[in-house]
Amino acid sequence: MRIRILSMVACLITVLLPGVAQAAAPGDDFDAAIPVGAAPVRTTVDTTGATRADSDPTDCYGDPSNTVWLRHTATESGMLRAQLTDRKSNARLAVYAGTPGALSKVGCITDFVSSATFATTEGATYYFMIFEPYNYPGSMTFTLDKVAPEANDNRAAATTLPFLEWRQGDLSASTIEAGEPSASCERDADKSVWYRYTADRARAVQVSFRSGWSAVSVYREGEPSEVACEPMFTTDRLVFGTVAGASYLIRLASTTERAGGYELRLDNAPALAPGVWVSKQDYPSVYDDLTFEPYSGVGKPFVSGEIRFGDGSSAPVTDKESKHRYAKDGEYQVTVTGSTADGRSGTGSRKLTVTTHEVAVTGLMVPASARAGQTKRITVAAKAGRYAESVKVQLLRKGTNGYWQEFASLTQSIGADRTVEFPFAYTYTAEDAATGKVEFKAVATLPDWYYGDARPEDNERTATTTQVRN
Repeated sequence: MRIRILSMVACLITVLLPGVAQAAAPGDDFDAAIPVGAAPVRTTVDTTGATRADSDPTDCYGDPSNTVWLRHTATESGMLRAQLTDRKSNARLAVYAGTPGALSKVGCITDFVSSATFATTEGATYYFMIFEPYNYPGSMTFTLDKVAPEANDNRAAATTLPFLEWRQGDLSASTIEAGEPSASCERDADKSVWYRYTADRARAVQVSFRSGWSAVSVYREGEPSEVACEPMFTTDRLVFGTVAGASYLIRLASTTERAGGYELRLDNAPALAPGVWVSKQDYPSVYDDLTFEPYSGVGKPFVSGEIRFGDGSSAPVTDKESKHRYAKDGEYQVTVTGSTADGRSGTGSRKLTVTTHEVAVTGLMVPASARAGQTKRITVAAKAGRYAESVKVQLLRKGTNGYWQEFASLTQSIGADRTVEFPFAYTYTAEDAATGKVEFKAVATLPDWYYGDARPEDNERTATTTQVRN
Protein backbone atom coordinates (compact mmCIF):
# COMPACT_ATOMS: atom_id res chain seq x y z
CA MET A 1 0.00 0.00 0.00
CA ARG A 2 2.82 2.42 0.90
CA ILE A 3 4.54 1.65 -2.41
CA ARG A 4 1.34 2.41 -4.38
CA ILE A 5 0.85 5.76 -2.62
CA LEU A 6 4.46 6.76 -3.22
CA SER A 7 4.10 5.92 -6.92
CA MET A 8 0.97 8.09 -7.25
CA VAL A 9 2.69 10.99 -5.49
CA ALA A 10 5.64 10.67 -7.85
CA CYS A 11 3.30 10.84 -10.85
CA LEU A 12 1.57 13.93 -9.51
CA ILE A 13 4.89 15.65 -8.89
CA THR A 14 5.93 14.90 -12.46
CA VAL A 15 2.77 16.52 -13.81
CA LEU A 16 2.49 19.50 -11.47
CA LEU A 17 6.01 20.67 -10.69
CA PRO A 18 7.28 23.53 -12.88
CA GLY A 19 9.90 22.50 -15.43
CA VAL A 20 8.83 18.86 -15.45
CA ALA A 21 7.12 18.06 -18.80
CA GLN A 22 7.09 15.58 -21.65
CA ALA A 23 9.69 16.14 -24.38
CA ALA A 24 8.39 18.18 -27.36
CA ALA A 25 7.96 16.39 -30.68
CA PRO A 26 10.93 16.93 -33.04
CA GLY A 27 10.40 20.05 -35.15
CA ASP A 28 7.33 21.09 -33.15
CA ASP A 29 8.41 24.74 -33.20
CA PHE A 30 9.50 26.89 -36.14
CA ASP A 31 12.69 27.89 -34.32
CA ALA A 32 13.52 24.21 -33.85
CA ALA A 33 12.87 23.17 -37.44
CA ILE A 34 14.53 19.89 -38.38
CA PRO A 35 17.36 20.54 -40.86
CA VAL A 36 17.37 18.50 -44.07
CA GLY A 37 20.32 18.34 -46.40
CA ALA A 38 20.75 18.40 -50.15
CA ALA A 39 18.28 16.47 -52.31
CA PRO A 40 17.51 13.67 -52.58
CA VAL A 41 16.10 13.44 -49.03
CA ARG A 42 14.11 10.63 -47.41
CA THR A 43 13.23 11.04 -43.76
CA THR A 44 10.47 9.90 -41.40
CA VAL A 45 8.31 12.54 -39.72
CA ASP A 46 5.69 11.95 -37.02
CA THR A 47 3.08 14.56 -36.07
CA THR A 48 2.04 12.65 -32.96
CA GLY A 49 2.50 14.87 -29.92
CA ALA A 50 3.16 17.96 -32.02
CA THR A 51 1.29 21.16 -31.23
CA ARG A 52 0.36 24.29 -33.12
CA ALA A 53 1.79 27.73 -32.42
CA ASP A 54 -0.30 30.87 -32.83
CA SER A 55 2.23 32.12 -35.37
CA ASP A 56 1.94 29.03 -37.62
CA PRO A 57 0.58 30.03 -41.08
CA THR A 58 -2.95 29.04 -42.11
CA ASP A 59 -2.87 29.84 -45.84
CA CYS A 60 -2.43 26.37 -47.33
CA TYR A 61 -5.25 24.02 -46.32
CA GLY A 62 -7.86 24.29 -43.62
CA ASP A 63 -7.07 24.94 -39.97
CA PRO A 64 -3.70 23.26 -39.26
CA SER A 65 -2.89 21.34 -36.09
CA ASN A 66 0.01 19.11 -34.99
CA THR A 67 2.54 21.16 -36.97
CA VAL A 68 6.08 19.90 -37.55
CA TRP A 69 8.71 22.13 -39.19
CA LEU A 70 11.68 21.21 -41.39
CA ARG A 71 14.12 23.53 -43.13
CA HIS A 72 16.44 23.29 -46.10
CA THR A 73 19.10 25.71 -47.29
CA ALA A 74 19.55 25.49 -51.06
CA THR A 75 23.08 24.78 -52.23
CA GLU A 76 22.18 25.77 -55.80
CA SER A 77 19.46 27.51 -57.75
CA GLY A 78 16.97 25.18 -59.41
CA MET A 79 13.74 23.45 -58.62
CA LEU A 80 12.77 21.02 -55.85
CA ARG A 81 9.76 18.82 -55.24
CA ALA A 82 8.57 17.91 -51.73
CA GLN A 83 6.18 15.04 -51.09
CA LEU A 84 4.64 13.07 -48.23
CA THR A 85 4.50 9.31 -48.77
CA ASP A 86 3.55 6.33 -46.63
CA ARG A 87 1.17 8.58 -44.72
CA LYS A 88 -0.60 7.13 -41.69
CA SER A 89 -2.77 10.27 -41.48
CA ASN A 90 -4.27 13.01 -43.65
CA ALA A 91 -1.21 15.22 -43.31
CA ARG A 92 -0.65 18.17 -45.65
CA LEU A 93 2.49 20.14 -46.48
CA ALA A 94 3.14 23.84 -47.01
CA VAL A 95 6.46 25.28 -48.24
CA TYR A 96 7.63 28.79 -47.33
CA ALA A 97 10.46 31.10 -48.24
CA GLY A 98 11.57 34.19 -46.36
CA THR A 99 12.19 34.88 -42.70
CA PRO A 100 10.13 34.43 -39.51
CA GLY A 101 7.26 36.91 -39.56
CA ALA A 102 7.68 37.49 -43.30
CA LEU A 103 7.13 34.04 -44.80
CA SER A 104 5.90 33.66 -48.38
CA LYS A 105 4.16 30.47 -49.48
CA VAL A 106 5.81 28.80 -52.49
CA GLY A 107 4.23 25.34 -52.34
CA CYS A 108 1.18 23.59 -50.92
CA ILE A 109 -0.18 20.03 -50.97
CA THR A 110 -3.98 20.06 -51.15
CA ASP A 111 -6.75 17.82 -52.44
CA PHE A 112 -5.79 18.88 -55.98
CA VAL A 113 -2.05 18.20 -55.94
CA SER A 114 0.02 15.52 -54.19
CA SER A 115 3.36 17.32 -54.25
CA ALA A 116 4.81 20.80 -53.78
CA THR A 117 7.22 21.90 -56.51
CA PHE A 118 9.05 25.20 -56.12
CA ALA A 119 11.99 27.18 -57.50
CA THR A 120 15.04 27.69 -55.27
CA THR A 121 17.76 30.31 -55.05
CA GLU A 122 21.25 29.32 -53.96
CA GLY A 123 21.81 30.20 -50.29
CA ALA A 124 18.12 30.78 -49.51
CA THR A 125 16.42 28.79 -46.75
CA TYR A 126 13.05 27.10 -47.27
CA TYR A 127 10.71 25.92 -44.53
CA PHE A 128 8.36 22.94 -44.68
CA MET A 129 5.33 22.90 -42.39
CA ILE A 130 3.79 19.44 -42.13
CA PHE A 131 0.42 19.59 -40.42
CA GLU A 132 -2.81 17.71 -39.76
CA PRO A 133 -5.96 19.49 -40.99
CA TYR A 134 -8.26 17.07 -39.15
CA ASN A 135 -6.28 16.62 -35.93
CA TYR A 136 -5.49 12.95 -36.58
CA PRO A 137 -1.67 12.70 -36.24
CA GLY A 138 0.59 9.95 -37.52
CA SER A 139 3.87 9.14 -39.21
CA MET A 140 4.93 9.56 -42.84
CA THR A 141 7.97 9.85 -45.10
CA PHE A 142 9.09 13.30 -46.20
CA THR A 143 10.92 13.35 -49.55
CA LEU A 144 12.77 16.13 -51.32
CA ASP A 145 14.00 15.70 -54.90
CA LYS A 146 15.51 17.78 -57.67
CA VAL A 147 13.18 18.46 -60.58
CA ALA A 148 14.06 19.75 -64.02
CA PRO A 149 12.17 22.97 -64.80
CA GLU A 150 9.78 22.90 -67.74
CA ALA A 151 11.70 23.78 -70.91
CA ASN A 152 8.97 26.19 -72.01
CA ASP A 153 8.70 28.01 -68.68
CA ASN A 154 9.30 31.40 -70.35
CA ARG A 155 7.75 33.06 -73.39
CA ALA A 156 11.06 33.21 -75.21
CA ALA A 157 11.35 29.42 -74.92
CA ALA A 158 7.79 28.68 -76.10
CA THR A 159 7.50 25.17 -77.55
CA THR A 160 6.00 24.70 -81.01
CA LEU A 161 2.56 23.11 -80.75
CA PRO A 162 1.77 21.03 -83.85
CA PHE A 163 -1.68 19.98 -85.01
CA LEU A 164 -3.28 16.75 -83.79
CA GLU A 165 -0.54 15.78 -81.32
CA TRP A 166 -0.92 15.76 -77.55
CA ARG A 167 1.84 17.46 -75.58
CA GLN A 168 2.41 16.60 -71.91
CA GLY A 169 4.11 18.47 -69.12
CA ASP A 170 4.14 19.36 -65.44
CA LEU A 171 2.78 22.79 -64.71
CA SER A 172 4.00 22.64 -61.12
CA ALA A 173 7.62 22.65 -62.40
CA SER A 174 7.22 26.14 -63.81
CA THR A 175 7.31 29.74 -62.64
CA ILE A 176 6.00 33.17 -63.61
CA GLU A 177 8.54 35.42 -65.27
CA ALA A 178 8.81 39.16 -64.70
CA GLY A 179 6.43 41.15 -66.87
CA GLU A 180 4.35 38.12 -67.84
CA PRO A 181 0.74 39.01 -68.79
CA SER A 182 -2.04 38.12 -66.39
CA ALA A 183 -4.81 36.11 -68.01
CA SER A 184 -8.27 37.67 -67.75
CA CYS A 185 -9.79 34.34 -66.68
CA GLU A 186 -7.10 33.47 -64.07
CA ARG A 187 -5.62 36.48 -62.30
CA ASP A 188 -3.96 34.55 -59.46
CA ALA A 189 -1.79 32.16 -61.48
CA ASP A 190 1.83 31.90 -60.34
CA LYS A 191 2.93 29.06 -62.63
CA SER A 192 2.80 28.96 -66.43
CA VAL A 193 4.17 27.33 -69.56
CA TRP A 194 4.18 28.62 -73.13
CA TYR A 195 3.54 27.17 -76.59
CA ARG A 196 3.75 28.73 -80.04
CA TYR A 197 1.54 28.16 -83.09
CA THR A 198 2.03 29.78 -86.51
CA ALA A 199 -1.09 29.72 -88.65
CA ASP A 200 -0.66 28.43 -92.19
CA ARG A 201 -4.04 29.90 -93.14
CA ALA A 202 -6.94 31.81 -91.62
CA ARG A 203 -9.15 29.47 -89.64
CA ALA A 204 -10.56 28.76 -86.21
CA VAL A 205 -8.40 26.41 -84.14
CA GLN A 206 -9.18 24.62 -80.90
CA VAL A 207 -6.86 24.05 -77.96
CA SER A 208 -7.95 21.02 -75.96
CA PHE A 209 -6.42 20.63 -72.52
CA ARG A 210 -6.52 18.15 -69.69
CA SER A 211 -5.44 19.51 -66.36
CA GLY A 212 -6.54 19.53 -62.76
CA TRP A 213 -7.26 23.24 -62.60
CA SER A 214 -5.77 25.73 -65.00
CA ALA A 215 -6.50 28.39 -67.60
CA VAL A 216 -5.48 28.70 -71.24
CA SER A 217 -4.96 32.15 -72.75
CA VAL A 218 -3.80 33.11 -76.25
CA TYR A 219 -1.82 36.15 -77.44
CA ARG A 220 -0.79 37.17 -80.91
CA GLU A 221 2.99 37.35 -80.87
CA GLY A 222 4.25 40.91 -80.73
CA GLU A 223 0.91 42.26 -79.51
CA PRO A 224 0.06 42.72 -75.81
CA SER A 225 -3.69 42.21 -76.02
CA GLU A 226 -5.27 38.86 -75.18
CA VAL A 227 -6.99 37.01 -78.03
CA ALA A 228 -8.94 34.47 -75.93
CA CYS A 229 -9.01 32.95 -72.44
CA GLU A 230 -10.81 29.95 -70.93
CA PRO A 231 -10.62 28.60 -67.36
CA MET A 232 -10.48 24.83 -66.87
CA PHE A 233 -13.35 24.79 -64.40
CA THR A 234 -15.83 25.89 -67.12
CA THR A 235 -14.54 23.93 -70.12
CA ASP A 236 -11.66 21.81 -71.39
CA ARG A 237 -11.20 23.58 -74.71
CA LEU A 238 -10.55 27.02 -76.14
CA VAL A 239 -11.19 28.24 -79.68
CA PHE A 240 -9.63 31.26 -81.34
CA GLY A 241 -9.48 32.65 -84.86
CA THR A 242 -6.17 32.97 -86.71
CA VAL A 243 -4.71 35.13 -89.46
CA ALA A 244 -2.59 33.43 -92.12
CA GLY A 245 1.12 33.72 -91.31
CA ALA A 246 0.58 35.11 -87.80
CA SER A 247 2.18 33.44 -84.76
CA TYR A 248 0.28 32.93 -81.52
CA LEU A 249 1.53 32.30 -78.00
CA ILE A 250 -0.55 29.86 -75.99
CA ARG A 251 -0.17 30.11 -72.21
CA LEU A 252 -1.29 27.42 -69.76
CA ALA A 253 -1.31 28.74 -66.20
CA SER A 254 -2.39 27.77 -62.70
CA THR A 255 -1.80 28.46 -59.03
CA THR A 256 0.66 26.81 -56.65
CA GLU A 257 -2.19 24.97 -54.91
CA ARG A 258 -3.56 23.46 -58.13
CA ALA A 259 -0.71 23.11 -60.63
CA GLY A 260 0.16 19.60 -61.77
CA GLY A 261 0.47 17.40 -64.83
CA TYR A 262 -1.31 18.42 -68.04
CA GLU A 263 -1.91 17.50 -71.68
CA LEU A 264 -2.42 19.95 -74.54
CA ARG A 265 -3.48 19.48 -78.17
CA LEU A 266 -4.23 21.72 -81.17
CA ASP A 267 -6.99 20.85 -83.62
CA ASN A 268 -9.42 22.36 -86.09
CA ALA A 269 -12.32 23.94 -84.23
CA PRO A 270 -15.63 22.10 -84.66
CA ALA A 271 -18.09 23.67 -87.07
CA LEU A 272 -20.98 25.67 -85.71
CA ALA A 273 -24.37 23.99 -85.48
CA PRO A 274 -26.66 27.02 -85.43
CA GLY A 275 -30.27 26.83 -84.41
CA VAL A 276 -32.99 28.98 -82.95
CA TRP A 277 -35.15 28.50 -79.88
CA VAL A 278 -38.75 29.69 -80.16
CA SER A 279 -40.80 30.55 -77.10
CA LYS A 280 -43.80 28.57 -78.37
CA GLN A 281 -42.54 25.52 -80.19
CA ASP A 282 -45.84 23.77 -80.95
CA TYR A 283 -48.42 25.42 -83.17
CA PRO A 284 -48.18 29.10 -82.34
CA SER A 285 -50.99 31.30 -83.65
CA VAL A 286 -51.28 34.66 -85.33
CA TYR A 287 -52.01 36.15 -81.92
CA ASP A 288 -48.68 35.07 -80.39
CA ASP A 289 -45.75 37.46 -80.04
CA LEU A 290 -43.00 34.87 -80.36
CA THR A 291 -39.53 35.15 -78.86
CA PHE A 292 -36.61 33.91 -80.99
CA GLU A 293 -33.22 33.17 -79.43
CA PRO A 294 -30.49 31.98 -81.84
CA TYR A 295 -27.62 29.78 -80.66
CA SER A 296 -24.35 28.63 -82.21
CA GLY A 297 -24.49 25.00 -81.09
CA VAL A 298 -20.96 25.14 -79.63
CA GLY A 299 -21.62 27.09 -76.45
CA LYS A 300 -20.37 30.41 -77.85
CA PRO A 301 -22.63 33.40 -78.44
CA PHE A 302 -23.09 34.94 -81.85
CA VAL A 303 -21.50 38.37 -82.26
CA SER A 304 -23.30 39.05 -85.55
CA GLY A 305 -25.85 37.45 -87.83
CA GLU A 306 -29.45 37.48 -88.99
CA ILE A 307 -32.71 35.67 -88.28
CA ARG A 308 -35.02 35.20 -91.28
CA PHE A 309 -38.53 34.36 -90.15
CA GLY A 310 -39.65 32.78 -93.41
CA ASP A 311 -42.39 35.29 -94.17
CA GLY A 312 -40.14 37.83 -95.86
CA SER A 313 -39.14 39.62 -92.65
CA SER A 314 -35.88 39.37 -90.68
CA ALA A 315 -34.03 40.75 -87.67
CA PRO A 316 -30.33 41.14 -86.82
CA VAL A 317 -28.75 38.83 -84.26
CA THR A 318 -27.87 40.82 -81.14
CA ASP A 319 -27.25 40.04 -77.50
CA LYS A 320 -31.00 40.44 -76.96
CA GLU A 321 -33.87 38.20 -77.99
CA SER A 322 -35.94 38.98 -81.10
CA LYS A 323 -39.74 39.25 -81.19
CA HIS A 324 -41.97 38.43 -84.16
CA ARG A 325 -45.67 37.82 -84.86
CA TYR A 326 -46.89 36.03 -88.00
CA ALA A 327 -49.78 37.55 -89.92
CA LYS A 328 -51.31 34.31 -91.23
CA ASP A 329 -51.26 30.58 -90.71
CA GLY A 330 -48.77 28.44 -92.59
CA GLU A 331 -45.48 26.53 -92.41
CA TYR A 332 -42.42 28.79 -92.18
CA GLN A 333 -38.72 28.05 -92.55
CA VAL A 334 -36.92 30.01 -89.85
CA THR A 335 -33.22 30.46 -90.70
CA VAL A 336 -30.40 31.82 -88.55
CA THR A 337 -26.99 32.77 -89.88
CA GLY A 338 -24.36 33.85 -87.38
CA SER A 339 -20.70 34.29 -86.57
CA THR A 340 -18.83 33.84 -83.27
CA ALA A 341 -15.97 35.96 -81.97
CA ASP A 342 -13.44 33.27 -82.91
CA GLY A 343 -14.26 33.64 -86.62
CA ARG A 344 -16.57 30.70 -87.15
CA SER A 345 -19.77 31.15 -89.16
CA GLY A 346 -22.69 28.90 -89.88
CA THR A 347 -26.33 28.63 -90.88
CA GLY A 348 -29.14 26.57 -89.43
CA SER A 349 -32.88 26.40 -89.89
CA ARG A 350 -36.05 24.90 -88.46
CA LYS A 351 -39.68 24.63 -89.50
CA LEU A 352 -42.36 26.45 -87.59
CA THR A 353 -46.04 25.76 -88.18
CA VAL A 354 -48.44 28.58 -87.35
CA THR A 355 -51.98 27.30 -86.81
CA THR A 356 -54.74 29.40 -85.29
CA HIS A 357 -57.63 27.40 -83.83
CA GLU A 358 -60.24 29.49 -82.07
CA VAL A 359 -63.87 29.72 -81.05
CA ALA A 360 -65.80 32.64 -79.62
CA VAL A 361 -69.00 32.83 -77.59
CA THR A 362 -70.93 35.47 -79.52
CA GLY A 363 -74.16 35.35 -77.59
CA LEU A 364 -75.85 34.15 -74.38
CA MET A 365 -79.64 34.60 -74.31
CA VAL A 366 -81.41 34.01 -70.96
CA PRO A 367 -84.96 34.85 -69.77
CA ALA A 368 -85.38 38.27 -68.20
CA SER A 369 -87.67 36.86 -65.48
CA ALA A 370 -88.93 33.54 -64.20
CA ARG A 371 -90.76 31.81 -61.33
CA ALA A 372 -89.44 28.99 -59.14
CA GLY A 373 -90.26 25.65 -60.76
CA GLN A 374 -90.41 27.02 -64.31
CA THR A 375 -88.17 25.51 -67.02
CA LYS A 376 -87.05 27.99 -69.64
CA ARG A 377 -84.78 27.98 -72.70
CA ILE A 378 -81.22 29.34 -72.65
CA THR A 379 -79.35 29.73 -75.95
CA VAL A 380 -75.60 30.07 -76.48
CA ALA A 381 -74.18 31.22 -79.83
CA ALA A 382 -70.62 30.17 -80.71
CA LYS A 383 -68.56 30.95 -83.79
CA ALA A 384 -65.55 29.00 -85.16
CA GLY A 385 -62.54 30.71 -86.71
CA ARG A 386 -60.37 29.66 -89.62
CA TYR A 387 -61.10 25.94 -89.35
CA ALA A 388 -64.08 23.69 -88.73
CA GLU A 389 -64.04 22.82 -85.06
CA SER A 390 -65.60 20.48 -82.55
CA VAL A 391 -66.83 22.90 -79.87
CA LYS A 392 -67.91 22.13 -76.34
CA VAL A 393 -70.08 24.67 -74.52
CA GLN A 394 -70.51 24.45 -70.75
CA LEU A 395 -73.29 26.32 -69.00
CA LEU A 396 -72.78 27.39 -65.39
CA ARG A 397 -74.74 29.27 -62.74
CA LYS A 398 -73.32 31.23 -59.83
CA GLY A 399 -74.23 29.76 -56.44
CA THR A 400 -75.01 31.66 -53.26
CA ASN A 401 -71.43 30.93 -52.17
CA GLY A 402 -70.10 32.94 -55.13
CA TYR A 403 -68.68 29.92 -56.99
CA TRP A 404 -69.64 28.88 -60.52
CA GLN A 405 -71.34 25.48 -60.83
CA GLU A 406 -71.74 23.65 -64.14
CA PHE A 407 -75.23 22.27 -64.75
CA ALA A 408 -75.17 21.43 -68.49
CA SER A 409 -72.85 20.96 -71.47
CA LEU A 410 -73.21 20.27 -75.17
CA THR A 411 -70.69 19.49 -77.97
CA GLN A 412 -71.34 20.29 -81.64
CA SER A 413 -69.39 20.71 -84.86
CA ILE A 414 -69.08 24.19 -86.31
CA GLY A 415 -67.87 24.93 -89.83
CA ALA A 416 -65.07 27.38 -90.53
CA ASP A 417 -66.21 30.97 -89.96
CA ARG A 418 -69.73 29.77 -89.06
CA THR A 419 -71.97 30.43 -86.03
CA VAL A 420 -74.06 27.71 -84.36
CA GLU A 421 -76.58 27.95 -81.52
CA PHE A 422 -76.37 25.61 -78.52
CA PRO A 423 -79.84 25.08 -76.94
CA PHE A 424 -80.12 24.53 -73.17
CA ALA A 425 -82.96 24.48 -70.63
CA TYR A 426 -82.88 25.53 -67.00
CA THR A 427 -85.41 24.95 -64.19
CA TYR A 428 -85.45 27.82 -61.72
CA THR A 429 -85.35 26.85 -58.01
CA ALA A 430 -86.63 28.14 -54.72
CA GLU A 431 -83.06 29.13 -53.92
CA ASP A 432 -83.06 31.30 -57.05
CA ALA A 433 -86.31 32.91 -55.91
CA ALA A 434 -84.86 33.56 -52.47
CA THR A 435 -81.90 35.30 -54.11
CA GLY A 436 -84.16 37.09 -56.57
CA LYS A 437 -81.91 36.54 -59.61
CA VAL A 438 -79.63 34.01 -61.35
CA GLU A 439 -76.30 34.75 -63.09
CA PHE A 440 -75.29 32.42 -65.92
CA LYS A 441 -71.97 31.90 -67.70
CA ALA A 442 -71.26 30.12 -71.00
CA VAL A 443 -67.75 28.75 -71.68
CA ALA A 444 -66.65 27.41 -75.10
CA THR A 445 -63.59 25.15 -75.56
CA LEU A 446 -61.97 23.02 -78.27
CA PRO A 447 -61.76 19.50 -76.78
CA ASP A 448 -60.13 17.97 -79.88
CA TRP A 449 -57.33 20.58 -80.16
CA TYR A 450 -54.66 19.76 -77.56
CA TYR A 451 -52.95 23.15 -77.76
CA GLY A 452 -55.99 25.15 -76.72
CA ASP A 453 -57.81 28.16 -78.09
CA ALA A 454 -55.53 30.75 -79.68
CA ARG A 455 -57.57 33.61 -78.23
CA PRO A 456 -59.26 32.43 -75.01
CA GLU A 457 -60.35 35.91 -73.95
CA ASP A 458 -63.53 35.66 -76.09
CA ASN A 459 -64.45 32.14 -74.94
CA GLU A 460 -66.82 33.25 -72.18
CA ARG A 461 -69.93 35.35 -71.78
CA THR A 462 -72.26 36.01 -68.84
CA ALA A 463 -75.93 37.01 -68.61
CA THR A 464 -78.46 37.37 -65.76
CA THR A 465 -82.11 36.56 -65.20
CA THR A 466 -82.77 39.67 -63.17
CA GLN A 467 -86.07 38.67 -61.55
CA VAL A 468 -86.98 35.29 -60.04
CA ARG A 469 -90.12 34.93 -57.87
CA ASN A 470 -91.95 32.10 -56.13
